Amino acid sequence: MELSELKNMSVTELSKELLKGRKELLKYKIGVKTKQKKEIHLLRRAKKHIAHIQMVIHEKRLAEKGKNT
Repeated sequence: MELSELKNMSVTELSKELLKGRKELLKYKIGVKTKQKKEIHLLRRAKKHIAHIQMVIHEKRLAEKGKNT
């Protein structure tokens, strides 16, 4: 999912996407540790996706906080 798509989502949608990303990361970690998966690059991609979601959530909350004061 592109960063621009994430910025157009609401905080609740982003939270759901974050949960989905964390589950995906856990699935990849388990697969790599049990030697069922060899695609280690998917771990890095999942971590970056989670970081992007967290960044957008943080930006939206800061913007919301700025409007309130």
